Amino acid sequence: MAKIKALVLSGMGINCHKETARAFDMAGAETSTIPLGMLKEHQLILRDYQILALPGGFSYGDEIQSGRVLALYLKKYLGESLYQFAEKGHPILGICNGFQTLAELGLLSPKGLREDISLIDNDHGKFEDRWVDVKVTGNTHCLWTKGIGVDGPVHLPLRNKQGRLVATDSYKKHLSDNSQLKALTYSTYENGSYEHIAGLTNKGGNILGLMPHPEACVLNLQTCNNHHPFKEGAGLKFFINAVEYLK
Repeated sequence: MAKIKALVLSGMGINCHKETARAFDMAGAETSTIPLGMLKEHQLILRDYQILALPGGFSYGDEIQSGRVLALYLKKYLGESLYQFAEKGHPILGICNGFQTLAELGLLSPKGLREDISLIDNDHGKFEDRWVDVKVTGNTHCLWTKGIGVDGPVHLPLRNKQGRLVATDSYKKHLSDNSQLKALTYSTYENGSYEHIAGLTNKGGNILGLMPHPEACVLNLQTCNNHHPFKEGAGLKFFINAVEYLK
């Protein structure tokens, strides 16, 4: 059986692509890391892949708004093929800066409107670099989180300054009517994010945007667990879920 192919974007300030690609490889995928500049010459590249990942980092230096410029770039060079990829149910993952980009693309909004949600400065105004506990919503239909958090909160690293989710009143109602879209919530961490949201999925459950970094927790040694350092870390399950879903 041919391996599932995952595409991980890199370049222009994205700096977590190696960890993300390694996580997909560990999950059993055949992973390619493609610099954003190559999309100009390969605008139909998504036809060759089943998974798309937008890793964390600081794309274009976050000079205008987190993820905004990257979203405009992807719209220009991937265009309709990106939205068709999502509509066909292909798994799409956006981590940290990638989550911000998914929001700017409208891929997590019911009508594809980027104005529905945004990720802005944490209400305390600080860059956060620490581990946090997140809970997986029990009724979520997100393929990425299947079987995660059944024994309690999941411990994952967090690195962001602009991780506070804000939403329009219409989106808040949409979220209330479709509570399964709230894929991940913080257990104790406070940054002012609406309803403590750490991650959102779409109605199809194939897209996940989250602020914590699962790719940085694929082995126990990354959590300083000296007893079983090479045992699977909590973050690896996200990537395994996507590969197994496609199989």
